[in-house]
Amino acid sequence: MFIIKEVEPQPIREEIEQAVVPWVWETGTPGKSKAAQPVVVELKEGKEPVRLKQYAIKPEVRREVAPIIDQYLNLGILQECESEYNTPIFPVKKPKGKYRLVQDLRAINEITKDIHPVVANPYTLLTSVSEKFEWFTVIDLKDAFFCIPLALESRKYFAFEWENPDTGRRRQLTWSRLPQGFKNSPTIFGNQLARELEEWKTTQVTVPSMFYVVLQYVDDIFLAATERDICSQLTISLLNMLGQGGYRVSRDKAQLVRTEVVYLGCEISKGVRKLGTNRIAAICAIPVPRNHQELRSFLGMVGWCRLWILNFGLLAWPLYEALKEVHWTWGRAQEKAFLELKQALKEAPALGLPDLSKDFQLYVTERHRLALGVLTQKIGPWKRPVGYFSKQLDTVSSGWPGCLRAVAAMVLLIQEARKLTLGRKLEVYVPHMVIAVLEQKGGHWLSSSRLLQYQALLREQDDIELKITPHLNPAEFLRSDQEEGELVHDCVEIIEQVYASREDLKDAPIDSPDWELFTDGSSFVENGTRYAGFAVVTTLQVIEAKALPPGTSAQKAEIRALTRALELSKGKRVNVWTDSKYAFGVVHVHGALWKERGLLTSQGSTIKHRDEILLLLEAVREPEAVAVMHVPGHRREDGKIYQGNRLADKMAKRVAKEIRIQSALIPAKGNPADPYMKDEPPYLPDDVKLAHLVKAQKNDKGWYVTATGQVVVPAKIMRAILETEHYKCHWGAEALVKFLKNEVISNQMLTMAKRVNATCPTCVKNNPLVRKQVQMGGLKVGPQPGDYWQIDFSELPKAQGNKYLLVYVCTFSGWPEAFPCRTNQAKEVVKTLLKEIIPRFGIPLGMSSDRGPHFVAGIIQGVAKALGIRWDLHTPWRPQSSGQVERMNQTLKNQLKKICQEAEVQWPQALPITLLRIRIKPRERIGVSPYEVLYGKAYHAATYQGDPHLTGDQVLLNYVLSLNKTLAAVRGALQWNRPLPLENPVHNISPGDHVYVKNWSVEPLKESWNGPYQVLMTTYTAVKVAGIDNWIHYTRVKKVSTRWEVQPITDTRMVFRAKP
Repeated sequence: MFIIKEVEPQPIREEIEQAVVPWVWETGTPGKSKAAQPVVVELKEGKEPVRLKQYAIKPEVRREVAPIIDQYLNLGILQECESEYNTPIFPVKKPKGKYRLVQDLRAINEITKDIHPVVANPYTLLTSVSEKFEWFTVIDLKDAFFCIPLALESRKYFAFEWENPDTGRRRQLTWSRLPQGFKNSPTIFGNQLARELEEWKTTQVTVPSMFYVVLQYVDDIFLAATERDICSQLTISLLNMLGQGGYRVSRDKAQLVRTEVVYLGCEISKGVRKLGTNRIAAICAIPVPRNHQELRSFLGMVGWCRLWILNFGLLAWPLYEALKEVHWTWGRAQEKAFLELKQALKEAPALGLPDLSKDFQLYVTERHRLALGVLTQKIGPWKRPVGYFSKQLDTVSSGWPGCLRAVAAMVLLIQEARKLTLGRKLEVYVPHMVIAVLEQKGGHWLSSSRLLQYQALLREQDDIELKITPHLNPAEFLRSDQEEGELVHDCVEIIEQVYASREDLKDAPIDSPDWELFTDGSSFVENGTRYAGFAVVTTLQVIEAKALPPGTSAQKAEIRALTRALELSKGKRVNVWTDSKYAFGVVHVHGALWKERGLLTSQGSTIKHRDEILLLLEAVREPEAVAVMHVPGHRREDGKIYQGNRLADKMAKRVAKEIRIQSALIPAKGNPADPYMKDEPPYLPDDVKLAHLVKAQKNDKGWYVTATGQVVVPAKIMRAILETEHYKCHWGAEALVKFLKNEVISNQMLTMAKRVNATCPTCVKNNPLVRKQVQMGGLKVGPQPGDYWQIDFSELPKAQGNKYLLVYVCTFSGWPEAFPCRTNQAKEVVKTLLKEIIPRFGIPLGMSSDRGPHFVAGIIQGVAKALGIRWDLHTPWRPQSSGQVERMNQTLKNQLKKICQEAEVQWPQALPITLLRIRIKPRERIGVSPYEVLYGKAYHAATYQGDPHLTGDQVLLNYVLSLNKTLAAVRGALQWNRPLPLENPVHNISPGDHVYVKNWSVEPLKESWNGPYQVLMTTYTAVKVAGIDNWIHYTRVKKVSTRWEVQPITDTRMVFRAKP
């Protein structure tokens, strides 16, 4: 814990000491407001009383706290009670060795009604302190909350249990004043003090308001005045009002009539505020963090000072990234950021106090998805910083082009700066053409609501004035010659070049086009059947209109329509209109970005309509010159553009139903080779050989036909036929070949059909995975009893305060241990491990469990590391990895159920007998029980063996020899029965492959497999894919079959391209 001491105590000036009432200073007795009414606390409806047991307190600590309790009892702040509510107390040690009494009221806070907080914002509180104020006073009230009384009916909610360390008497005590830790205490006290300060200013203060200002933040009061005499006069009046009102002021923390004071952690003087030296020293003394908690604490402390740190977000970015990691990582980047932040604190400038009589200047830039800026005000020929800003862009705007990200950064920092400017004119300097970018490209990237918000802020606000500066480095923002200038780049041109699918693509019609085309895709459901089609038309004729396979979505149909229009316009100058924002956005906005990512989303998964989008991005380069425009759909205007769009929409809907027969859901009657028999067949020698084998004869078109009417189809054409027929019915390979052999035959039909089936996305995402049985990896087994344990929590009905059963199973002997637990938290695991397992069985070599938070918690892994225990975590969604303990859970529950029903007892009472039954039951595979493995003898009831003095040592010797032989035999058998470790992977998946992942929460009529995902790493039994954090067992993934495309280059060279 780092204590920040803000103020060194200084003596009170004699003229002030003599002029104020003496009881205003704190004397150890809390004050009580004379004007405050008792506070009534209201509970939320339907809430039950809270009863939490008192934490254990050490006797020596209890003796230290006892005088505080006795004092509060004597003063009437605490009183005895009998309440149905109870919350615990825990003493906190102060730096000087004394204790502070703290009560855990979180449970009470949850059931009490909220009060809207009207506490001042410390971020903007000092904006009303201008440069004209030179003298300051800061007053800190002592035990402020105790000044407000609690209503009698509300006191029962804050009861706690107290045991007198001398007499041992236990009793309940409660507060008669507003307690610390209650969520509404700051608001209630702040409102009461604000009322009394307001009354003081209106009735007792005679100084005009232009010569002073009074600010209040909960129990801290700040007074600023233009002259010393005014400050002294108001300070004396304020202290007298507080003393007569029942409040007490801390003498040690009082800063009276000074030119420099510390308020809310800031050193304030005339027109300036800077970080307190004690605060900087405390933060700089923090050692290098060793875990996430310490890093989070450091960032919280240094983040409070971000207003004084230039580019804070940029400097702290590596540390925030380290917090996102599951495992603790601390490298060179984090070490550098840690030291740079400390150095920036040491060099923190003195910021000017906002002067609301002057205009403000805001300089904005964006780097690494961070909005960075400086707010300044002019002082003579210079610009003095008022605050440094750094804010993280949201997820949506982080994916925009750089120039648009700068617009988002500017809007974000304008909203932040307005907290300080309070409506004063703000000149915003930005190195981008903001208005032009919003008007020309904003609609492509921004939602309508966000675009409207940006335009309203930047164009319709009187206090905002936009100016352009070419300087990009925030470190150069404060140069005096930094005024408006010409940009070194054209924002609109940059966005068009970088993010459009071709450099010269236009979104406005080009001159002298060869064609003006209108496209539309349609997808609709009628009588339970989804029809789909597309059309490419001019205003006078239909260029192309075709139906699409059933189930095609509207987005896919629109993309297909635009693709065909561009393909048909090869070598032409063309204007194309589409009413699809999605298709328009692909060619103008997202397409190039997706292509650069490999058609993956930002999460690493494949984008929808991947193949169709790839074809569209290739087709957009076919025309000589092209412009793609968006036209609003379903309009009734009479213009040429709207007429063309209506014709395309009409034809797309009509053709979807008229050509429906070609996309039937079942194979059509007739020979599937008929569409290909118009041309001469491209037979290869193997095809001719097959024709002679089946005694086929050539017909008049050169096709071989058997005596039964089967057509011998070349392999090249057979592949296309198989694809066409498969997509009609989605049958398996063998069924499809059997169906087609009545009409056509070809070489390797079954092989090609299997290949078609494996590359069909619909089948891959819905068919179950058929895999040959392979050698399974064995579970880890310890070499001796107690060396390796599997552990898991099992949930049971609540009984005797216990709801969970923590189960251990020795993997060597099968010996079970089970412990009833109230919670399934990490502390239960640590307690049973240290108090039960290790004292009885020794420190184990290893443990294994699932990835529940109670097993991956830092305390568990820390204990395991300290004791040298290897802790293995099982693969998610693979219960077989925890097979031994999962089976034991089932056995325990089954036995507990039977005993509880027969004996009519609760399960914690039945647990010992249940464990005995399982321990003495012979295991099926080896025929001996865990008891026999552990003790080397069978379990039996105790019998009298005679007096050892009479029988001698021979009986004992015989037992020891027998025990040695039995244990050797039993444990030897167990060693030979251990499964052998895997020597090779049990799957054929390699890094770089694409796989589908089984969806466990399959909804009716939805895909059973998600993906495809790219494989990053593999083990013998699991894979790691992009976009999913956890490892996945190989039985939950299905490899995507790769389709190869061959393109000849020369007579002796060809190129193979893989198409997933």
